[in-house]
Amino acid sequence: MGFARRSFALLSAAIAAGGIAGCGSSAGRWLSQSQANRLTAQIYTITDQLDAGYCGEANRSIAQLRSALNALNGVNSTLMANLQQGVSKIQSLASSQCVSSAPVVPTKPARPKRRTTTSTTTTSTQ
Repeated sequence: MGFARRSFALLSAAIAAGGIAGCGSSAGRWLSQSQANRLTAQIYTITDQLDAGYCGEANRSIAQLRSALNALNGVNSTLMANLQQGVSKIQSLASSQCVSSAPVVPTKPARPKRRTTTSTTTTSTQ
């Protein structure tokens, strides 16, 4: 299973878990359809970036997704906790994928320093 499908499945599970666990236990509203669509679009963007190996862009997008979640005032606290946990899991998977897929760049051995020798010539006069 590719990274995109795994991460999307994880966050989808977090949304579902939030809906189930949140029933009657935590005050707050649920996500509107437009909020859910925006978050889903951000998740697709992140997974596309990771699948393409664009780790820097993906990390910026993950930070933007986290900010978008933090800006959701009044949302059910259990749903928010599950969403935040899902984003943390995506961040963790992204970190491990970016480290494991980073190309290994061979390093050149250090050049030995050149030795400078001086010689002295002596001549004797007799």
